[in-house]
Amino acid sequence: MKPALRKSCVILRCIVISSMSCLCTVDAIQPTLERIEYLGVPAFRLTDGKTEAVIVPEFSGRIMRYGAVGGQNLLWNSGPKSTNSKWTNLGGDKCFIGPHKDWHLFSNSLWPPKFATWDGDPHVALELPGAKLRTTGPAWDGFEAKITREFSFDPDGGLLIEQSLEKTGDSPTFLALWTVSQAMPPDAVYIPLHPESPYQQGFYPWSKLPPEVVCEQLAPRLLRILPTLGKGYKLGADSPVAAIATLKDRTIWLQRAELQKGNYPDGADGAGFPVEFYNHDASGAGQYVELELLSSQRVLKRGEILSLNIRWSLHPLVAADFLSKEASVEIEALFKP
Repeated sequence: MKPALRKSCVILRCIVISSMSCLCTVDAIQPTLERIEYLGVPAFRLTDGKTEAVIVPEFSGRIMRYGAVGGQNLLWNSGPKSTNSKWTNLGGDKCFIGPHKDWHLFSNSLWPPKFATWDGDPHVALELPGAKLRTTGPAWDGFEAKITREFSFDPDGGLLIEQSLEKTGDSPTFLALWTVSQAMPPDAVYIPLHPESPYQQGFYPWSKLPPEVVCEQLAPRLLRILPTLGKGYKLGADSPVAAIATLKDRTIWLQRAELQKGNYPDGADGAGFPVEFYNHDASGAGQYVELELLSSQRVLKRGEILSLNIRWSLHPLVAADFLSKEASVEIEALFKP
């Protein structure tokens, strides 16, 4: 090989598989982290050259963009941040403190989140070696606990989101981590089901599902939802794998977390929901769905930490028809432990 070729930033490696042919692969590009501006405020772009994520500390540490480099944003955004002192739903991906049903202890309502320590104050950002970003939020008013998130890419192209909840106050509190990704309406949503779930059809709806909703149990271990415009509903599943996936324009977006022992904020004891899904009832530009992954819950004392680590990844759909059995088998394989 000529010296000039050895110095090339892209190196082709050929593995000989016969005397007449070879299989060529391209060395993985090292992840990079750079400062940019997003929706008019400072942000960070993290990429491995194929996939990218934009994290905005000013927006309470939300991930506001995720997708293939040069491709569409899979996360829903509402637009630039409002300058008023009230809560604004910015979209993107956010980690909340749960259980949600306990919010009323420190707030007048279960929604929206209490401004500003819960969701509104900027988070402190710290660049770490190896193209890694850490964001830390303030202690939540009432809960006296704070969330730290660290973002990086692994060698296989997965976006790692390492999350920790630290108790900062003296009063022991029952706590959990609750990650919510507000996504652009996909073609379909997939949730792994427990084959021995105590819930009818393997999942639990918070209320009766609208008749227009297409929610199908394709096999004992797979649920497919076709999002419906203008209809609001939520469901949870006692999934054996803490994972959820969307399909949009033949791209599968998979989110996986560790399945934790113990009880979860929602669902029956021993059959709680590590995975939840919400279909927003707006239409047009305001339409989105929520992909939710949760930790188990426990009492934390000052200085104690609860973690929930999540991995995002993109996968091309091979099957020609996403409604086909072949597509279901392909997607179900991604949920295997």
